Amino acid sequence: MPWGTGQTLQAGKYTIEGVLGVGGFGITYLAKDSIGQPLVIKTLNETAQRDPRFEQLQQDFVNEALWLAKCAHPHIVQIHRVFQEAGLWCLVMEYIAGENLCSWVKRRGVLAEAEALHYIQQVGDALILMHQNGLLHRDVKPENIMLRSGRSEAVLLDLGIAREFTPNSTQTHTAILSNGYAPIEQYEYQARRGAYSDVYGLAATLYFLLTGEVPKDAQIRAYSLLRYGTDPLDSVQQLNPNVSDVTQAAILQGMSVEANDRPQSIQEWLALLPAIETVQSLNLDFVESGPPDTNVKNLTPTAYATPEQRSMMATLPLKPPIDPVAPAAPPAKPWIRWIGITTAAVVISAVVGSAIARWWLQQQATTRLAAAQQLQTAGQYEECLASVDAIPGVLYDDAQTVLNQCAAGLLDRARELADNAEYGEAIQEASKVPEESDEQPEAQALISEWSDALIEQATVLYREEGKLDEAIGLLAMIPNTTPLSRIREETVQEWRDEWAKNQATLEEAEQALEIGDWYGARSKVNVLTTPYWQNQAAEISTTANEQIATIEAEEQRRQEQAAQEEAERQQEATLAAAYDRCLESGGNNGGEACQDYAQLCEADGGVFVADANYIDCLPMVEPDKSPKEDDTPESGSPTPRRDRISVPPPQNPSPSTPRLIVPIPGER
Repeated sequence: MPWGTGQTLQAGKYTIEGVLGVGGFGITYLAKDSIGQPLVIKTLNETAQRDPRFEQLQQDFVNEALWLAKCAHPHIVQIHRVFQEAGLWCLVMEYIAGENLCSWVKRRGVLAEAEALHYIQQVGDALILMHQNGLLHRDVKPENIMLRSGRSEAVLLDLGIAREFTPNSTQTHTAILSNGYAPIEQYEYQARRGAYSDVYGLAATLYFLLTGEVPKDAQIRAYSLLRYGTDPLDSVQQLNPNVSDVTQAAILQGMSVEANDRPQSIQEWLALLPAIETVQSLNLDFVESGPPDTNVKNLTPTAYATPEQRSMMATLPLKPPIDPVAPAAPPAKPWIRWIGITTAAVVISAVVGSAIARWWLQQQATTRLAAAQQLQTAGQYEECLASVDAIPGVLYDDAQTVLNQCAAGLLDRARELADNAEYGEAIQEASKVPEESDEQPEAQALISEWSDALIEQATVLYREEGKLDEAIGLLAMIPNTTPLSRIREETVQEWRDEWAKNQATLEEAEQALEIGDWYGARSKVNVLTTPYWQNQAAEISTTANEQIATIEAEEQRRQEQAAQEEAERQQEATLAAAYDRCLESGGNNGGEACQDYAQLCEADGGVFVADANYIDCLPMVEPDKSPKEDDTPESGSPTPRRDRISVPPPQNPSPSTPRLIVPIPGER
């Protein structure tokens, strides 16, 4: 699985922020170091890790780090460090905030000539250093040149395809085919290459900056020259009349189909361009950080290197610089040699030229078809598809067969990923199936199915684990071509809104808990909408519920006590009222007024005592108890009692002793 947002590397030294891009074998992450500075970490992706040639790919990856270290320059993306994480080599590079030249031109329109020349000069200086170290970039184009945000600085990217070259020798290089920017010799696996190959790409880049058009492909130009004797490349001034004659001439010479007709080094080609007097004359929207380095002949691999990079390069076997004055000479007319005819012969006989052109295309197609078949056999399906794209139409049926086989291989790989619930990676693989492949309908059906599964996966990450950024990252893998892409955007916005609301609610619950507002804290917790946030508030909920339970238990006890006291008061009042009625009746034991009092007395657990002179409700005397000495008032007359003390009922007095009906004084 790719590293997720928030994952740390090297014991916390680096923190992953997200994925910047995924290539055939590499994956690039945006990360931050321990002090929060942004940087880029590049490593091999899962495709490379499953490849049988993984160890070789690891070595190639390390070689890229070494190449970058050998090319420390302000206009080449810089390497900071190389380390291993879980068995994978990782490359730490600078993060360049900005926009590539291709996007810049498409957004703003063509550049002014002075501005375009300024950037070309910077990139040219970077290429000179590469060539001095025996390296060809091989893919110079606007997409691989970044403009630093807020500064008029161009930075050359993607040295991962750079290769060492030896002057005056034929070498085997993997074909790098950026149509419009690749010279004719780059379409061959085995051919002589030199600094003049990058001259073509840099001149073609300047062509695009000034016209907004991608130049005609070198193969098309070569075929037209063979077949018709004319170059179909539109001149720069046809597309932009404001370009100077000097600049147009330099571009056309740098883009000569025949390598021998081009300047043989970047220095030679830059010398053909008009000089830029000052940076201020460019009328740019931002300020240049400093003047370009014009002393290009004295550049060394460590001229701009940091101490850390110098330490890394100390152990590298650097090649001697190529002499910029005496560059490697290209072979004479290689694209003519490949087809065994001279341009003159084509002009003399259109019929012969046409036949030879067809033969040349057949040879090109056969070579590339064989290469594509080898890639398919090796399981390198993406490279296979790229190779098939470059096969001329003379072998269309055979190319289509290989294309379908490679597409089927991609789908099989995607199914394996989906079987392991790696739906995002499966979708990425299936999305690489080209539209012209017979596997395209099946690929679209699987992408739709896996997109549903991906949404479910992302929902669990968001709701259960609280990994919002990672969940959104999974949803981002859903292609825009599927109907679910609209649901994806709606879901992401809904999650963001819900997350912000839950986060604010949790903070309010914490504040309520701090001030002892237990009910307020509980009410906030109860409106949290996902299990993740509910788990975050579990401690708040427990504390608030415990405090509320204590408060409510005390309140219930108080209410019960109050109710009991009220019942006793009511009972006392009822008994007192009955006593008063009995007293008013003269204490007649048989009267109705005293019967109520007698019943209430007995119901209260007492004994009703009454005669013509005395009435009272005395406590029930237990058999083993004796009356207390002070139960009879000093006056000799019994005093009515209501305190439930254990005293016997009074004896009937003798007739000679006068007795009065005595009111119950005070507390009865």
